[in-house]
Amino acid sequence: MDVAAIEVDLSGLPRDTSRPDLEEAILAMAPRKWLHNPKLCAAQVELERRGRQRNQVLARAAAPLRRAYLAACAEVCAMQTSCLAYDRIVGRHLAHAVGIEVPGIGCFTVSPRDWQALILADAVDIAASGGKGLITIAGALRKIRQRGWLRCRFSGLTEAEAAAIRANGTSFDYPANAVAAWATTLSRLGILLPAGAGDRWIVWQLTACQMRGHQTSKRL
Repeated sequence: MDVAAIEVDLSGLPRDTSRPDLEEAILAMAPRKWLHNPKLCAAQVELERRGRQRNQVLARAAAPLRRAYLAACAEVCAMQTSCLAYDRIVGRHLAHAVGIEVPGIGCFTVSPRDWQALILADAVDIAASGGKGLITIAGALRKIRQRGWLRCRFSGLTEAEAAAIRANGTSFDYPANAVAAWATTLSRLGILLPAGAGDRWIVWQLTACQMRGHQTSKRL
């Protein structure tokens, strides 16, 4: 009948409760809940309607954004390597550690080999010299930004825009998550070891020893 109704629970009152105490319980003290509120129901319907409209608008806006992102992914995957750090990685016999395609590669303006080599090269050089080759997400992104290798259009998307791009299965993620996914892959390959709460890694000691062994062989 769409009539507003509240349930007041008096089951906890003694059977000999006085009339004044009963009035206080009914008006103020006893537990209560809405059984039906026409205004709340109408508001919920309106919220759901607005939510559907917002999702439709976002989906229409995401379509060209998704196409642009996929085009960016194809572009960077077809690029030739231009970073000198890549040659250093190859010299360390770690070419398989870079050029790994992870969600978010379209957020960069260069090949995955370039930005991944840029991040890894200094760390492996330090590790090969007996130091602690540390990689952090913050440090990696700082190096990449200094080179101007980030596409502002994709690295600054809202969560709703990112979710809309992913809606049809497109493999999108933010640059920080792309770096983390790549470093996690290197952990599975036995090249890096996690050294923090998902935001830092160090070059695995065995990898460092192998690189030092290659250096000794070259000198001999």
